[in-house]
Amino acid sequence: AGLRAGIILATSPLVFAFARLVIFDMPLTLMVSIALFFFWLGSRQDDRRLWIDVAAFAAMGIATLTKGPVGFLLPLIVLAVYHALSRQFRKLRRVHWAAGWGVFLAIVLPWFIEVCLCNPGFARYALWQESLVRFTTGGHLHRSQGPFYYIPVYFGGFFPWSLFLLLIVANRLKKWRSLGEEAHRPELFLLSWAAVVFVFFTISHSKLPGYFLPALVPLSLLAAAAWKDVDAPGASRSPDWLTAGFAAMILIGIVITASAQLLHFHGIEHQWARKLPSSVSGLIKPTLFLGGLIVAALGFLGRNMATRSQRLRLRSLVFVVIALTLPLLAFRWRLGFKSYFSAFSSRQLAKTILKSPQRNLAVYGFYYFRTSLPFYLKRPVGLVTADGDELTSNYLVAHFRSLRGAGPRLFGGPSGRTAMTHTNTQKAGLPVLLSGQELSEMARNVPFLLMVENNEVNDALRATGPMDPLWQSWKYSVWEKGPR
Repeated sequence: AGLRAGIILATSPLVFAFARLVIFDMPLTLMVSIALFFFWLGSRQDDRRLWIDVAAFAAMGIATLTKGPVGFLLPLIVLAVYHALSRQFRKLRRVHWAAGWGVFLAIVLPWFIEVCLCNPGFARYALWQESLVRFTTGGHLHRSQGPFYYIPVYFGGFFPWSLFLLLIVANRLKKWRSLGEEAHRPELFLLSWAAVVFVFFTISHSKLPGYFLPALVPLSLLAAAAWKDVDAPGASRSPDWLTAGFAAMILIGIVITASAQLLHFHGIEHQWARKLPSSVSGLIKPTLFLGGLIVAALGFLGRNMATRSQRLRLRSLVFVVIALTLPLLAFRWRLGFKSYFSAFSSRQLAKTILKSPQRNLAVYGFYYFRTSLPFYLKRPVGLVTADGDELTSNYLVAHFRSLRGAGPRLFGGPSGRTAMTHTNTQKAGLPVLLSGQELSEMARNVPFLLMVENNEVNDALRATGPMDPLWQSWKYSVWEKGPR
């Protein structure tokens, strides 16, 4: 069951995608899972051992350092909900709370105090704006979504296991007359875990797909545990949820295949062409068509194997058929993904700049910023902005006004706002963050390169005066501004 749970988790689209990104949601999921594992282990012991609770609180401490208060809120809420539903709330008294919180604070407080000393406004930002305000209002990041946001995230991010698990739960609830009974407490704990994550982030106004990652661990364990119904030697036929799940895959595959022919309705194809490079938008139709055929074919193959009740080994291979869904789809979509990520990466742009005669000029984004460009150029990239919303750092955006005048502290400039002095030939004294008016003033006597979205070129020319076009992409262009 453990091996199957790992395979289910690894072949989930949401985990597959986020495991290839540098993002805090993955380590948060790991630490929350470790904390809940130790809490579960402690709840199964009559004589609760100290090291188990210490390990749980240590994991919560690391989770809190990773992502903030949610690192300890999620495990504690799951613990409370599980004990309440199992009518064992009194057992929470056995938790070594004093020792646990001591370990938690020993991990979190030194870092938190140091950061607050270096950045006096950090405590209010982290606890108030980035936690409470963001949870209750969504903050300034435009992440507010409706109450049903995580339903499609569940079905798509956990596909195709989401289909089978939904049918598994519906089937097993008939047998679980009382989830509070001892025999069903593992399932109750996992369901409490998944439900708390789902409800917690549904209530939150700030929603992103990655927030759902902690729920996939218990869902994978539930799906893996149910597989014993398939492998049971005495079973005369496959469980109904298995054959129904494959039927759903066939239907979804047909719908996906048909959707490839419907893209030209309602201007969908035209909208995608505007938002995606031609190398990607041209692959959407064949990718959807063949992707749908793959899903339908796997559904047909799996259902055919599952219904052959006399051959247990053959029926057991249906797990492999389901697990192949994501790898086969990823292989089919590899060209589209490669083109997509190449189009959004700044690697090629950086190579072009560094090989050009303009390689030593300062680079600015005109109300537009490519986050990976400084990494590939190995130097700062300036930004023309009104409110800093183009930046991906929530902290920088929240403190934009004060940080505009703090170039040396924030970006390591030697004096004044001279953070752009990154090469011997780079002109000193150029700001990293500036307004449109400041750009106009600088354009009078300082040469630089300006990245502009293609629909903003006229505004950029009005701000800087005449510029020479250098390179153009599907979404933006780079211009050279010489001194007037």
